Amino acid sequence: MSDCPPDQSLRMLLSGDESQSDELLDHIGECESCQNRLERMAEAGTADADRVETLLGEGDLAWPTLASDGAFSFDAAPKSHSGDDPTLAQTQDHVLGKQANASARGTAAKDKPPVNFVGEFGDYELLKQIGSGGMGLVYKARQKSANRIVALKLIRPDQLSMLTPERAEIWKKRFRVEAQAAARLDHDHVVTIYDVGEVDGTLYYSMQFIDGPSMAKVVQESPIENRRVAVLMSQVAFAIDHAHENGILHRDLKPQNILLRESRAASFASAITLESSHRTSDDHTNTKDSQSADATGVTKELRGTGRVNTERRSVDRTSDFAERPYVADFGLAKATDDGIASSTHTGEVMGSPSFMSPEQAQDASRCTKSSDIYSLGATLYYCLTGRPPFKSASAIETLRQVIDEEPVEPRELNRAIDADLQTITLKALSKEPSKRYATAADLADDLDRYLRGEPILARPVSRVERSIRWCRRNPVVASMAGGIALLLVLIATISLVSSIRLRQLVEREREAREEAEEFFAVSLNVIHNMVTSYASDSLEHVPQMQTARRELLNRALSLYQQLSQSRPSNPQLWNQYARTRYRIALLHSLLGESHEAEVAFRDSIEVLDSLLKESPGDIELKVQWARAHTMLGETLRVTDPDTARVYFGRGLALQTELQEQFPRNTDYKLERSQTLNNLGLLLTQTGDFSIAEERFSSAIDLLKQLTDEPSLSNRMRATFLADLARAQINRGVLLRKVPGRTANARQSYEQAIEHLQRTLALEPDNRDHQFRLAVAEVDLGNLLLTDAAGGKEKALDSAQDAVERLTTLSDQFPGIPIYLYESANASNSVAGALAMLGRNQGSMAEFQAALERLDQMAVKFPEFANTEARFDSLRGRLLGGIGFLHSRDGDWDAAKKSVDQAIESQSAALRRQPQNPEIQSFLDQHLAFQRSVLERLDD
Repeated sequence: MSDCPPDQSLRMLLSGDESQSDELLDHIGECESCQNRLERMAEAGTADADRVETLLGEGDLAWPTLASDGAFSFDAAPKSHSGDDPTLAQTQDHVLGKQANASARGTAAKDKPPVNFVGEFGDYELLKQIGSGGMGLVYKARQKSANRIVALKLIRPDQLSMLTPERAEIWKKRFRVEAQAAARLDHDHVVTIYDVGEVDGTLYYSMQFIDGPSMAKVVQESPIENRRVAVLMSQVAFAIDHAHENGILHRDLKPQNILLRESRAASFASAITLESSHRTSDDHTNTKDSQSADATGVTKELRGTGRVNTERRSVDRTSDFAERPYVADFGLAKATDDGIASSTHTGEVMGSPSFMSPEQAQDASRCTKSSDIYSLGATLYYCLTGRPPFKSASAIETLRQVIDEEPVEPRELNRAIDADLQTITLKALSKEPSKRYATAADLADDLDRYLRGEPILARPVSRVERSIRWCRRNPVVASMAGGIALLLVLIATISLVSSIRLRQLVEREREAREEAEEFFAVSLNVIHNMVTSYASDSLEHVPQMQTARRELLNRALSLYQQLSQSRPSNPQLWNQYARTRYRIALLHSLLGESHEAEVAFRDSIEVLDSLLKESPGDIELKVQWARAHTMLGETLRVTDPDTARVYFGRGLALQTELQEQFPRNTDYKLERSQTLNNLGLLLTQTGDFSIAEERFSSAIDLLKQLTDEPSLSNRMRATFLADLARAQINRGVLLRKVPGRTANARQSYEQAIEHLQRTLALEPDNRDHQFRLAVAEVDLGNLLLTDAAGGKEKALDSAQDAVERLTTLSDQFPGIPIYLYESANASNSVAGALAMLGRNQGSMAEFQAALERLDQMAVKFPEFANTEARFDSLRGRLLGGIGFLHSRDGDWDAAKKSVDQAIESQSAALRRQPQNPEIQSFLDQHLAFQRSVLERLDD
């Protein structure tokens, strides 16, 4: 800086504005003319400064150069908060009015370098001085007994002796209050007190060392970004609420008393770049105004108070920022209970003028929790705008502004500030305590609502309320406005009232719309959870739940349709609207309403197409779009396989793209594997066996990757293993149809059974896993019956294991028909194996036992027996087996009777599922056997 600064810059410097640039300070240090100007300004303001110091009850006194008789000595005045510049130290002396000869004292400060004492101090090794204030020093130190780095704050007895007894006693009380107040708090965002004591007449306490800048230092370069400051101040507000709950008022909250420690994992690249050229490693660490106190009994009394370990409620706060703020400096703290003594007297003003509340500016003894909330608002204002809400050339004028004036709206100083954040700030800065947030936690909660994108509770102050507030602060001027002024006020009032009414109508309409949209979102989640709970496979097999389940699904369908009659006006809810259309289609599918499901899925795809045109990069919309296509393909798989294949292909292509883009995303892998499995079933159905095998194998590879993840929970690993087994069983079914692939089919079944056994080891009480394992064992047994090399014995073992497992399930859950049905099916496999091994008597007993189970089902579960094609088909196979055994014994009449009944049952099954090739195959076998029987009878 070549030219001398204007007077306004020097006045701001005199007022203690710490945001002045280092360039200005360097210029003053070298320019004698500016030093003289600064002295004249300071001398002119000495009278006011003396009054301010009396009001505030504290000041940043530069320490005279005196020798000490203690265990260590100080050779010169320590660094002030503003830096090492001696001229600035001289300026502070003038402002506080503590020395008659400011020039001589400034010269003394020039003659000797700033103190940077290191050495032993009781249990501590002083490493470096990192802060100083009116009556104390703060050191970075190592506590030898605990072998840890701490911040050590201490006070000098010889400095107390320079004060009047009354002032010395005030400093002693404040030191004791600070130590006691901080020590009784236990919070993640409050600097922790470790130890309090006295060494050679010097009071001290040690605290947590915060290796980071103050919030004021961060704001020096530029205001803090909206979300970042909201996260930080929410945490600070919860810390203050913790202090309030433990009976402590801070009374000196300001950016300088909030320290920031940055996580090594966090990366604020721009902020770090700006700060790195201005911040040294320790200059702003734990730097606070130091106060003095009386050492008498402090250590014992403080230990006796202990810490109040109050657990705050947890707040879900999602943020990209990994900074941790810490509230420090409880030098002006006041107890709202009898836990610690207060050194405040009625009529005394204490604190930092720019950040104190109006009631605190008039009388510190009137401070309440609301006063700290105001200071939180002032700090929030400073972080957003780069300046405090009130700042003048003198402290007296600043106090007047705090009491009488409204702050400039933050967005007028920084247009980048979000409107909601401005509203929160101004509510905390309300002149009337009753209009501020009731608690600091309420302020934090509103900041969290802003961070989550939810409506905040605070509302902007209307123009009418601003006018009323002005009149209350200026009653004389307001009462003098008569005549024409009164007429103008009346006209303005009428206009304002009309405006208010109109605004109220608009506000009511907006609130009603927000409430409706919130209800829309909540309703979707409630209905979805209901459907998820009652649409599971397990409940589907419970006959007592069938009616209730269908009623619930129909009710959910009706609610979904009502909610989706019109699109929500909030674009943020359109994704949920799209999900609603999809869930309507899914409910139709669950209810067996294939045609309605097809129509609804197509409608869902149409909605998603329009949304993707507006937001082509929305990943969630893409996921939903792919899911709707694959589900439409699954709906059409049996009735229209060619069209189903097209939709499967579209959905699978996008799922493949998403998986390649996000290779670590478990959900994308799982959904792609499910699509590949369903597509494999379609290709098996259409006879495209080679492509179907590829699809099944790809699904199996994906599921193996999922099951191999080391961090999976037991529940998730069991789920993935069950899906893997299902895909392997489907591949086994396919390979059985391919000539010469029986051995591969057997291997696939055995792998599936191994994986299902692993699921049971993880979740032994899960009956779904037990059921699937039994069914797989039955299928493997049926496959092994065709193996000439000893496969029949293995088939018998596998089928008998399944019978035992299914019988146990049926006994434990007698109300589930599918367990009884599969038990009969397993007995059919056992009977077949025994027959092929020549054990006719045992085979007949198993066939008869299986028929008895089906007869029980017909009585107990008529709905299942009268509607399920598989029920009639199994009866036909059992009767066919009995007829075969009768033919072996030469009883051709009994054989004919059984095979006639078998043909009748298979025909009934085919009528229910006329396109089922397996049932047609069984019927053809029975008809061929019937012809053989008739030929025998004709002989």
